[in-house]
Amino acid sequence: DNACTGGNEITTESVDDGTNNTGNFYYKKTSPGTPTLTADHASLTDATQSATISVGPVTQLVYTTAPASQDTSACGELVVTARDAQGNNVTVGSNVDINLSSDNGGTFYSDNACTGGNEITTEQIAAASNNTGSFYYQRTTPQATIGLTATENPDGSYTDATTSIDIN
Repeated sequence: DNACTGGNEITTESVDDGTNNTGNFYYKKTSPGTPTLTADHASLTDATQSATISVGPVTQLVYTTAPASQDTSACGELVVTARDAQGNNVTVGSNVDINLSSDNGGTFYSDNACTGGNEITTEQIAAASNNTGSFYYQRTTPQATIGLTATENPDGSYTDATTSIDIN
């Protein structure tokens, strides 16, 4: 079917007697690449067709690096990545500004030592990149399950990145 819904996959197609083609069939791939499709038959020359599968537009931000837990003295590394609806990383065409927030305190930093004076509340995915690069989070008192959120600014059509960290 032309919607390529699950359960309708095929690996063979037939040419009926009295016809010269199979009729329509469809191909779907959700990750980028350049596959070659081949139709073969023992007594005929193979038919091949190249396809180019590209990533879709950015639909979501995701934390691709984030600790599940960290000590109060630790400075946890975070990275936010732009992805399409299929979960493929997408290179952005222009800068994407991101607001950073925590649902229960703590501070975001630009340096891996979490040094005072390097506190941040925003990050950016630069044009021609697909992620923010590393930034860091620290909370100096224990807290179970702190939620961190990265939101496109101005808030647009991207789904926010969310993750949670337990501070020991």
